[in-house]
Amino acid sequence: MRHRGTATCLLTLFSFAVVSCSDDDASSTTSSVKPNGVPTTVVDQTPATSTEPAATEPPTTDLAGTEPAQAILLPVPDGPFAVGVVDLQRFSMSAYYPAREGTGHGHRDYASPAMVGFFDATAVDLAAIVPTAQISAEPLQDSGPWPVVILAPGGGSFIELSTSLAEHLASHGYIVIAVQPDIATDAGLHLGDGQFNDREIQLLEQVSMAARRTQIVDALDLLDDPLPTELVGPIDPTRVAAGGHSYGGSTAFNVSLADARIAAAFDLDGTLFEEAGATPVSVPSLVLMAEMYAMSHTPPETSGDPAGAAAAQAALDAFELLRTAENTVSVALLDAGHYAVTDVPAIEAGLTGQLRTLATDGLGRIGRAGTTNTNTIVLRFLDAALASQPRLPTAAELVAGLPSATADPFAEAD
Repeated sequence: MRHRGTATCLLTLFSFAVVSCSDDDASSTTSSVKPNGVPTTVVDQTPATSTEPAATEPPTTDLAGTEPAQAILLPVPDGPFAVGVVDLQRFSMSAYYPAREGTGHGHRDYASPAMVGFFDATAVDLAAIVPTAQISAEPLQDSGPWPVVILAPGGGSFIELSTSLAEHLASHGYIVIAVQPDIATDAGLHLGDGQFNDREIQLLEQVSMAARRTQIVDALDLLDDPLPTELVGPIDPTRVAAGGHSYGGSTAFNVSLADARIAAAFDLDGTLFEEAGATPVSVPSLVLMAEMYAMSHTPPETSGDPAGAAAAQAALDAFELLRTAENTVSVALLDAGHYAVTDVPAIEAGLTGQLRTLATDGLGRIGRAGTTNTNTIVLRFLDAALASQPRLPTAAELVAGLPSATADPFAEAD
């Protein structure tokens, strides 16, 4: 995928992907070093049958009303509750929640203007993506209280790419606070090619890390305010998880080490860094590997690439830490790239431009199962970790019956 500018490319060093970038373009080259692994058990990977609707529907009209665009359905949430969505802080936080069936004001646009512009996408492409959640649907005030999930996106990415996960969790009785990066976090790194020297990039990354942490803490603080309960339903502040894709998941692990309000954490293919890169988290936690799994089993060449070698070593260290972490369960998606744990596998059919490149280069061969497996694994983990009697589920439980998934991420990585 082509990124806008060196600084954005450097952000990806916090993911399991290692990206080397020029001032004008970015070409992905993964790098890692094999750790010593301990074989575990690979579960049955026979594809599960699906009753999910077809991925396309009759044509719709684009935002400008000029051309038809084929509708692209996200995976349909399969929980017992309808799903509502409401903005808590415009362009910063939204909430997905269990809602009363038949209420609400239609679905929202899938992508923000910032996402459209960053990916050089067209309104036609992104207007065709059909979320399930209904705007300002009536919350189920007589049920609950509901556990809470704070959900953050990857570095240089957008929370929209985890919409189906948010909707899936809400349909199963979770309130999901979805955090969108802003100018204080990632957007400041999306400024033109070649604008920053190495020192400026380092400082921008430090600002980004601090701001990302603050956003998760702000979401935690929001749970103490009575107003959100009127909008989304009753909240259980004792059952709160934080996590997300890549940089978002890594940051959630770091915050969990400092903030006792987080009872569980999950990381979707994000390299652990700073505190969490050296100290295992104390709460039940999940790491779902995709590109990290591939890197650890087929290490690419990094000679002559000091930055790539350093990032590969960071990924190796994280892999080794996870292999022995007592409170963390690790599973992997097979034949999966870094964006396979987002919505991208489910929406790639109708995409063009840079989003299409992302779909082609950042998914691997897992296809739509990348999205649906991720949704299922995260839900299974949270159902155990945020239960009335919390426990850490086994890796085999998390991937049972799922295609292209393994409970054996450390096997044969020696």
